[in-house]
Amino acid sequence: MARKKAPATPGIPPLRYEEQQAPVVGKFLDGDGWDSICRTWKERMDDFAVPLDPLFMDVPILDTTGKYEREDHPDWWHHQNIARHRDEVLNQIKLGRVIYPFVDPDFHLTKSIGQTVRHLWKHRDDPEIVAAIMIAGSTFLRTGGRRGGRLPEGWPDYQCVKAVEALANARWDGNEYGLGWMHVMSDPFPANQPDDEGYGIKSLRGLVQYFAVEHAATLLLYRLVNVRLVGAEQPKLQLV
Repeated sequence: MARKKAPATPGIPPLRYEEQQAPVVGKFLDGDGWDSICRTWKERMDDFAVPLDPLFMDVPILDTTGKYEREDHPDWWHHQNIARHRDEVLNQIKLGRVIYPFVDPDFHLTKSIGQTVRHLWKHRDDPEIVAAIMIAGSTFLRTGGRRGGRLPEGWPDYQCVKAVEALANARWDGNEYGLGWMHVMSDPFPANQPDDEGYGIKSLRGLVQYFAVEHAATLLLYRLVNVRLVGAEQPKLQLV
């Protein structure tokens, strides 16, 4: 008589990639949360004396035609080009030409840059959320943007960078890929991005400091401005 086969023991399903990497991510974060990330970022920005408070410069422009809406137009303008570009926009108004958008001609406003500047304008009075938006922008560029997760050799694991992105997004209620966030085919900031291949990143602190240097280079080259069309005598430039 044939022997009965013992019932097969149910197999344990293999761990998903994210689950396999969970210990690696935990070791990388090492118990550090958003507060530690934000503090590291702020310290590095302070090293470069980056203007964060106030974050935007107010650029009022006299509209003698009354044709244009009286609303805020946040933008990035090159530091050395603010006064000249303001005069150019004013001249265009006097000539009756279309002046929208009010972008600095030194760079092309992409969808991603436009979304980023609007997020920053909305949260300009909260330095911590400003930090979250900037860090989320830099992580998105590497994990879901134009570079599409192609992290260089010597960088932390992809899931480690994604964990930092998740912490930043959670702090400002940002949507990872949804409407209103960075466009996948363009950079979030106007300045040239560094070549990641030339830098090795070993720790969370090193990654946050690297992003902070990227942000400092952007903000020291380009100024966040708010273009305001006014109907009275043109006041002076001021910070807001």
